[in-house]
Amino acid sequence: MTASAKKLPNLVPASVLTKKCASFLGRTGAFADKVSLPFAVPHRSGLTLGVMLAATRPSGDANSGGTSAASHLEPVHLILGAAGTGDFVELRAVDPITGDADDPTPPTPPADPGADRARLIELLDALLPVFAAGKPAATKASEAGELSRLYTSLREPDLLPYYRTHGKRFFDWLDSARAS
Repeated sequence: MTASAKKLPNLVPASVLTKKCASFLGRTGAFADKVSLPFAVPHRSGLTLGVMLAATRPSGDANSGGTSAASHLEPVHLILGAAGTGDFVELRAVDPITGDADDPTPPTPPADPGADRARLIELLDALLPVFAAGKPAATKASEAGELSRLYTSLREPDLLPYYRTHGKRFFDWLDSARAS
């Protein structure tokens, strides 16, 4: 290894960290019935992997005062686990974000969401050390592009502004691979 080469950190597998964070579902004191996709969240203690706990809420029709069959997700908490150790880092309430998502196009549902979610986790394992080491996403442009596409197809449209707010540095980093 050359003096200028920076060794990539060993991180806890994303699947392990996601399960640890998701285990808070039903234990936070607030109703939540859905766990978001995992995503990287830089934190003052180091790199963390986060998931949002969200509640499915019926969508109301303001004109009729009733509710429709459609529903939306409302994030309740953000759970963070240390990517380096797997330790719990933080449970924080999620404040509502007003305004539209920066990508109002609904995702195209994947043919096999389970396989796509497994691939997303696999790509996180490959890319989080690169992100943690401060290397450009273009270092692994093909994988970063695939991960970005998977987030686009699997994400919950209601949670997009929350992903973009809480994981801004990570998603900007992924986007930079497409721009290069």
